[in-house]
Amino acid sequence: MTKLKRNIRIYVLIVLASLSFYNPLGLVSPQVGKFAFYLVCLIALWHANKHGVSLKRVKFPWTAYKMLFGGIAFSIVMAVLFQEQSLKTTIIATLPYLFAYSTFYVFMKLNIPKERIERIIWIFCYVSMGVYIVNALSFPNMVFGAEKEEFDMSRGIARLGVRSIELMVLFFLYAINQWMLTKARKYVWLILLTFTFIVLSLTRQIIGLSAVLGLLFIMQKASWAKKIGVIAVCALLYIFVIPQIPVFKAMAELSERQAESNSKDQEDIRIRAWRFYTYENQTNAITPFFGNGIPSFGKSRWGNEIEATVSPLYGGNGCFTVDVGWAGFFWYFGAIATLGLLVLLVKAAMKKKEKDRQYLTYWCVFLTLTAAASGPILFYNQIVSIMTVLYLIYGKEQNSNNNPQLQQQ
Repeated sequence: MTKLKRNIRIYVLIVLASLSFYNPLGLVSPQVGKFAFYLVCLIALWHANKHGVSLKRVKFPWTAYKMLFGGIAFSIVMAVLFQEQSLKTTIIATLPYLFAYSTFYVFMKLNIPKERIERIIWIFCYVSMGVYIVNALSFPNMVFGAEKEEFDMSRGIARLGVRSIELMVLFFLYAINQWMLTKARKYVWLILLTFTFIVLSLTRQIIGLSAVLGLLFIMQKASWAKKIGVIAVCALLYIFVIPQIPVFKAMAELSERQAESNSKDQEDIRIRAWRFYTYENQTNAITPFFGNGIPSFGKSRWGNEIEATVSPLYGGNGCFTVDVGWAGFFWYFGAIATLGLLVLLVKAAMKKKEKDRQYLTYWCVFLTLTAAASGPILFYNQIVSIMTVLYLIYGKEQNSNNNPQLQQQ
């Protein structure tokens, strides 16, 4: 087996393990899924350190990455010192973040040609589409994923979830990028296909941001006449067509009900959550800088207190970190780690790219914005996707045509 093949298999295993191997028939429990992910990451770290390339001459925001990773690691100390959560319990609770964010280092060391990574990502997207279709056909007894007692039906159809939705958005933007370069009809169909599954995620901020960024991407070099024409067509579709589509109609009605509920409560739940995690629930003057750490629900007194404070089941305020990703990340790991991650994403978006890689800029904008109202930076499977995209931007450039390892394939 060549070194390249081994590196590719390690990358694929990391992604699969982060997804609990799609959890067929609910056979993979959360504990087993996490253990598999940790084990694969440990093997990958060992292999990357022993056989990976040197990063001395690779230019990327190394200081920002050290701020990010160091901030996550130091939050363990904060939880032990100020929350009286045991060291062992805190380390176990923090491991998903340590391993997930370490994958950027692993990917940089493995130095897999970026064209190969892109192809693998697109394969995972097609697999995700297949998983959704199988689950829809077998509903309510879904073949892939853990069993649920009830499903969210408030959006007109069952909210089954689209695996790796962040990569589906990446695929959507890639298809736009390729269509703009080639004008090939196949990419029009790919744009429609990927956006269909984005809609099937039934996540309003993801649908809205994908549509807006996709439109901006398409229009970036268009003439003013074309821009006005596209805007006019979109306005007509928004006013007359979209409201008649059952799924969009149900989501619009849900938004109206939530708006009415918020008007009665005088405050949107996400605004309340942002305030709660950024300053109201800070332990002392130090935690805003270094974080509070990860509470272990059901395993520590502090974890139980936090769960009782936020969970509506116990009369809590309903403020969950996954609904306000950046605020939750800030509360867990502090300003230093948050700044490190933000710098990585902003510099990735601003970094000059080849014409066929412009889609990566728009995806970084998408991720940065959507993390304000959801939790992609807090779920380890999505973090692996984020680290993959950062590798596509910061990783060493290679000419696959001159790569002897590729020629052996």
